[in-house]
Amino acid sequence: MDLNLLVQMMRFNSVVGNEAPLAGWLMEQLRPHATRVEMDRLGNVFAWRGERPQVAIFSHMDSVGFIVEEVKEDHVKVVKLGGPTTPNYTPMIIETDAGAVSGTLLVKDKDYYIDLWEPDAATKVAVGDVAAFAPNFQTDGKLIHSRWLDNKLGTWVALEAWQAAKNAVFVATVREEHAPAGAGAAALRVQGLELGIVVDITYAASPEGPYIVEWGKGPAVTLRDAQVHDRRWAKAMLQVAKDSDIPAQAEIALSGGSDAMHVSLAGFPAIFVGVPIRYAHTPAEVARLSDCEATKDLILEFLKKYGKGKLNK
Repeated sequence: MDLNLLVQMMRFNSVVGNEAPLAGWLMEQLRPHATRVEMDRLGNVFAWRGERPQVAIFSHMDSVGFIVEEVKEDHVKVVKLGGPTTPNYTPMIIETDAGAVSGTLLVKDKDYYIDLWEPDAATKVAVGDVAAFAPNFQTDGKLIHSRWLDNKLGTWVALEAWQAAKNAVFVATVREEHAPAGAGAAALRVQGLELGIVVDITYAASPEGPYIVEWGKGPAVTLRDAQVHDRRWAKAMLQVAKDSDIPAQAEIALSGGSDAMHVSLAGFPAIFVGVPIRYAHTPAEVARLSDCEATKDLILEFLKKYGKGKLNK
């Protein structure tokens, strides 16, 4: 996989509602490989590959973050966008019309503030500006540590799988982390679809606590979270993994969710394939590259068998 694509993606502070710069970059990456590339009025991105594709690969572009609620003399008060879990003293970037402003997150009870450092910084910040975790990407070739693996990791895997596929639609959606989600409208827009594959992250066991999914054992195929997933297609994906000797694991979660719910409400089934990461929604997310590669391999093998009519469901 081309790690440089992920590195480039990580430059974008695509906090919920601020996906447009990343969407524009994605469209440039898609055009050399696509028969058609479009953006809808919500900001969802679409790319078609092959003749009359019936399967779409979905991933969301947005990540959790904050939005400025009040501007004070030397700090701002912010409120959450999505559900970030953020420790005190996290380095932050506020995107303003005058450029990026750096600061430090301060957590007081249930309130969040950003120390702006410089005396004149507050003059650059306005109510409604978005705040993001500061860039912190690291890799040793086996592990990736960064802000916002949720869901740039999923978008990276989806993009690479789509580029290698012969016949599929790529869909990058807005506002998965904070309603209203763009995925439902996106699914309704693509005519002739029979199935959606939703690529996102999922939780992995860690010293912080046990979980049914472990990293290093391939992607998770979810059967239950906040919704009951289409069992026929989830089991078909797991069978492809078994037949192809690709590591994968079944996931049963008691909460949480993905764009799969919104895709299903549009009238066709969706399979949720999750790349296991530790410490989701924090600035310290960690993943294994081997799980990313296994996720891509599984999607491609599934698409091959789907195209040949060789899936049992």
